[in-house]
Amino acid sequence: MISAIGITGDLIRDKMNFNIQKGQKAFFVFEEEAQGEEFLDLLIGMKSPKSGELFFMGQNLRHIRKDKLFEIRKKIAIVFKTGGLINNIRTLENILLPALYHRIADKENLYREAIKLLETFEFKGDYMCKIEELTNLERRIIALVRGLLIKPEIMILEYPFQGISEEQREWLLSKIEKISKNLTLISILSSQREYHFFKGKVN
Repeated sequence: MISAIGITGDLIRDKMNFNIQKGQKAFFVFEEEAQGEEFLDLLIGMKSPKSGELFFMGQNLRHIRKDKLFEIRKKIAIVFKTGGLINNIRTLENILLPALYHRIADKENLYREAIKLLETFEFKGDYMCKIEELTNLERRIIALVRGLLIKPEIMILEYPFQGISEEQREWLLSKIEKISKNLTLISILSSQREYHFFKGKVN
């Protein structure tokens, strides 16, 4: 599904080789946050490797046409470390926006599915609250629901534990384990401790 042969970047200097199959759970540790951010940019074709080749479904991202790249990105949901939410629109609007843009379904059906997902994640807040009113954990929940709503084949978690407590990490992982059964899940982590913690919970 996604494979790399000897890729490096401006910050990622050690060559990376990997082959992520459909449905696999893959983990990458970057103790320097900027390296993890660069790796994410490489994965989604926002940046070309400095050396080596990166393939998505057999297509070399270095040479792919822009329209094909757009189609590929539609298959990927990204949960950014900050949530990646838009501050000047309400929480529910943030959730619905990407799915509406990609015309996944009509607004009414998307709304119903969003509410079900929020219930799955036991979201207790106001669906129409401002983003600034959300806790770090709630931002992750909203970002996960927003990502799931586009029916992705791949979900990328960028530093998913940043800013949340040990207890919240345990709880969040229990939810991720349930929703990621049929997904290819790529996690960008900050330490080997996080890697062992995550790998022990999500299989």
